[in-house]
Amino acid sequence: MKQTAIATALLLAAVSAFAAAPAKQKPVRLALPVLTKAQASAALRTQVKGAKILESELEKEAGQLIWSFDVESKSGITEVWLNPHTGAVIKKQAESAAREKREMMGEKRERRAAAKNERREEARESAARKKSATAPSPMQLPASALPASSSQAKPGH
Repeated sequence: MKQTAIATALLLAAVSAFAAAPAKQKPVRLALPVLTKAQASAALRTQVKGAKILESELEKEAGQLIWSFDVESKSGITEVWLNPHTGAVIKKQAESAAREKREMMGEKRERRAAAKNERREEARESAARKKSATAPSPMQLPASALPASSSQAKPGH
């Protein structure tokens, strides 16, 4: 009886300690909406006067999502990064022909790698479909092809 009382007291203490402890919650991260291409272009034009947009893309650079614009002005071509949520200028960098070429080559490599990965995935899916189409399920096998269960009586025993 004494052991039961001690066990009950310990159980109640553990339950009340667990109930009193605040639950750990992950902070809620609200995703801000991403500006459309038209909104980002308008934001760029208000901040970079007289700019002619040559190219724009929503991309991930240095681990962050950005709107990247190649802009032509009197001083040459400039790459401008905008915050994709607010439209604020993050970075401006003059483009040299050599830097532009390196960037184009890198993008070309990325596109080739993505296409190669897509072809691999399609081949895997195709092989899996073929395998599942050719392998009969146990429901499709004739009874003679199924292994004898141990519960069936064996002849001569």
